[in-house]
Amino acid sequence: MGPDQNSRLPSTTWGSGLLRVGKSRQPLATGTSQGPLNRGPPGHSDWNRKNGAGREVWEGLASGGGREGSLRCRIVEPIPNRLKQKSTAESGACPGFPNLRYPPVQSSGNSVFLVFSRELEARSMPRSPSPDLTHWLLAHRICTHRDFRRCEARVRRLAADLPPFDSVWLDALVQLGRLTPFQARVLESQPPEELVLGPCLLVDQCSPGPEAVTWRVRHSTTGATFAARLLAGPTADSEQTRARINQLIQKLLPQTPPGICGPTQLLETPRGPVLLSPWTDGPSLRELVVKIGRFPPAVVAAVGRQLLESLAHFEQCHVLHGDLRLDNLLLTRAGQVVLVEVGIRPILEPEPTVHARLNPDRFDGTAPERIGSTQPQTPRSELYALGCLLWQLLVGRPPFPAGDPVVKLAHHQSREVPDVRELAPETPPALALAIQSLACRDPARRCDSASTALRDWPRLPHESTAILQRFRREIDHRPTVPHSPRTHRRLSMAAWGTLGLALFAASALGWSSHGDRSWPEFGFPAPKQTAEQTPDESPASKVIQASHITTSEADPEPSASPPRKPDRSRADPVASDSNPVPAQTTPLPEPDSRGRIQLSGGHTYTCRDLSVVGPLLLQCPDEQPATIRVSTPGELVAASIAMKNVVWDLTAVTELENSDQAAALNLRTQRIDLTSVGFRGPRQPGSAGTFPPSLRWELVDERDLRSSRLRLDHCAFRDGGTAVVIPQPVGRLEFEQTLFEGNETAVEFAGSGRRIPPIVLQARHITTRDIGTMVRWWGDEGPPQGVRLELEFHDSVFHLRENDSAVCQVVSSRYTNDWISRLRIVGEGNLLVPGRTVVRWQSDQSAESLELESPDLVVEGLMAVPFEFAAAEGAALKQLAPSPGLAIRRTTPPGCDAGQIPD
Repeated sequence: MGPDQNSRLPSTTWGSGLLRVGKSRQPLATGTSQGPLNRGPPGHSDWNRKNGAGREVWEGLASGGGREGSLRCRIVEPIPNRLKQKSTAESGACPGFPNLRYPPVQSSGNSVFLVFSRELEARSMPRSPSPDLTHWLLAHRICTHRDFRRCEARVRRLAADLPPFDSVWLDALVQLGRLTPFQARVLESQPPEELVLGPCLLVDQCSPGPEAVTWRVRHSTTGATFAARLLAGPTADSEQTRARINQLIQKLLPQTPPGICGPTQLLETPRGPVLLSPWTDGPSLRELVVKIGRFPPAVVAAVGRQLLESLAHFEQCHVLHGDLRLDNLLLTRAGQVVLVEVGIRPILEPEPTVHARLNPDRFDGTAPERIGSTQPQTPRSELYALGCLLWQLLVGRPPFPAGDPVVKLAHHQSREVPDVRELAPETPPALALAIQSLACRDPARRCDSASTALRDWPRLPHESTAILQRFRREIDHRPTVPHSPRTHRRLSMAAWGTLGLALFAASALGWSSHGDRSWPEFGFPAPKQTAEQTPDESPASKVIQASHITTSEADPEPSASPPRKPDRSRADPVASDSNPVPAQTTPLPEPDSRGRIQLSGGHTYTCRDLSVVGPLLLQCPDEQPATIRVSTPGELVAASIAMKNVVWDLTAVTELENSDQAAALNLRTQRIDLTSVGFRGPRQPGSAGTFPPSLRWELVDERDLRSSRLRLDHCAFRDGGTAVVIPQPVGRLEFEQTLFEGNETAVEFAGSGRRIPPIVLQARHITTRDIGTMVRWWGDEGPPQGVRLELEFHDSVFHLRENDSAVCQVVSSRYTNDWISRLRIVGEGNLLVPGRTVVRWQSDQSAESLELESPDLVVEGLMAVPFEFAAAEGAALKQLAPSPGLAIRRTTPPGCDAGQIPD
């Protein structure tokens, strides 16, 4: 009895594989002459019906084994007499299906039979590119057979119904990370041998300009990475050029400081002579100028010192760089400015020439005495180029901007480089005079050598590498604010008028500030001047200072590392238990046009509510911090809030007057950045027996979670209730070198009813002393819907109280297992007082609590080890006693640095 016309065909397994017809996911089976197969498989218009010799033949594609591909098959009706005698036990191999064995004839009665055509080739997916490309990739150890297998799924997805050409495989290998886009383009359009450069393999192309071609290459034998520069020019192939380059290599090879990346080998290739230099990973200073604008004076002073040290080394080796410009200076993550293209330009171009193919910035540092003459490069002309380069970093443009090289050279020859303070007034006098002495038009007025200029260079309060390392880290960590979806709304006439006035005011402020882009101070001490000394004549003017340096208008962030710990006086109202009221207190000043408030060290201010359009910065440039006393709950509203070297005295706030005041200090902003900021809460609870929270953070735009961030660096929260309350989901929290002492809770989160990215708390070197809970997470009947919490601790110390304390406490009306799947705690090298709970659930309606333990709960990096503090207060630990369960992998002890925490 055959199936009716509306039924689907039953599944039938033939041999060791399952055959499927056409586009359907239903297996092919047999039927009767009255069944749907008499008209072809139902729903398959891609099957062709052929009539011949009294039989109906349906041809189409069938797939076998699930992955081998597809082959063409036939349905023949009625059964030919010559096939009736075939035994169904006979089987053979299906073309293109090595794993599939099938009987030649599968019958059910005398009506429908399936016959495979051995003459038609199967369409199977190749497991690798073409043989030539596969052999080349394997021979040069770019890919392995395992990589090809990993790319099969990508190739099927990219190829779709098309054949998998080599270009498809190249795209898949790029997605896998085995090829760079540059290599894929070359392999697709040119022979593979074009990627071979002597003993090296091209990885990427760095500068394809007309002046020179530079590649990043990998040595085929050693695997080392180099920068390969193809020498171009009329004298590049001469024997004299080769001899001079070999002499340059011999001079630089014996002792090369870290700030110099000189050539190490000259290769003869079919492309021409190629010069190899060690590869340095880092952006050029030109890229950084384009990205952030002008550099802060402290960073420019550090760059100048490192470049003078490198030039002094050149003088000892009797070598000149010859091409000092921003493109040839790279800034590494280690805080080192590296000189590349060392000594090459004086060899290829001994005299300055002007070509239409050259970029005009090649002449930004050309010394006037070399223009129009055959005078070679000298140390004095090198110092002139250095002075112009530092001038450009401070201002954000070259001294003589012009699109015509001839005009630029004429200005260098006929004009003095302007005083940098005319366009960058925040530049300290010592640095401005040092740059002016380097960029003098008269070579006789310049220093005769880099060593002399280095001795006269203004001294720095920190190592130059430390300053530049912090500067590079600040640039890398600058968040990118995503664009929020815009809603089209019709504005009223009043709104248009307000918008026009705001734009006019903003343009006026931007015109008056000359495009100022300043950065946070880098911990430079202020010079001390006497009444008889002018700023330029004072001996202390040799010290570079960074007063009045703030973050840029669009991103006001303080420095990534705090300054040295100031010398606190005993009269500090926050550091003293008696809290004496100072004789003179003033209200918090109004912010300037860029939202900055400069505070005086050792002075006490009274808090008041502030609302700023744009960023808000409160900082004290002095060594002693400024104190802000809060008597009633205060509120600060801005697009971003940054504080530095400030102490908040919250001891007088024991009651919240109304429900709108959720904490002693309420911040409504999208981003918070606190460096060397202290909070002292009350030691006695209020009339309700509770402490008000110290700090509450509420977002301005709840939809823009990715740009929201709270960063604490070298901060301290002492006494009081909860240190930080966050009533809504946020993006990221970063704590480093922070102390929580005597608080009920360090951080408290509330939930949300929508799906959001995970809330991430990353803490390094934090110390909690005598607190109840590190993190408290609130929910209604369980964890907030769509919210996940990820806690990452490194080298931290958790000293928790005995009663119902926990590293993480979840609070809701009833317990559910969803808490375990929504929480994750990871890290390394963290200490926890023995006998304390890691995760605890607490009922918000009763005293019921439950310690959470489950194999699905991820908790890593916590060690229960006994430890003691060195003093009655503070974060200093006694030296840890040896313990079998204690494995400290670092030389620095866990927890925050007690000497750098605000008192």
